[in-house]
Amino acid sequence: MRDCKYIFLLSLITMKKTILFIAILLFVQNLVAQQDNKQCQCCIELYNSFDFWIGDWTVYDVNGKVIGNNRIEKQYDNCVLQ
Repeated sequence: MRDCKYIFLLSLITMKKTILFIAILLFVQNLVAQQDNKQCQCCIELYNSFDFWIGDWTVYDVNGKVIGNNRIEKQYDNCVLQ
């Protein structure tokens, strides 16, 4: 009977350590994920090459008549111009 109590206490301690380990792992994973979200994947100079297009544009035909308007903006976390 005494051995059963001892085994039970050991398994309880092991279980608590396992739960603590999992909790710490989840906490660290959450911290890493938050830092990854802060980094823009397309925030390097290469992705700014066509930024001169960004804005509202009026489109004219060859005679100078307005035939349309365009709005160019960055989308998808600054990775795409549309």
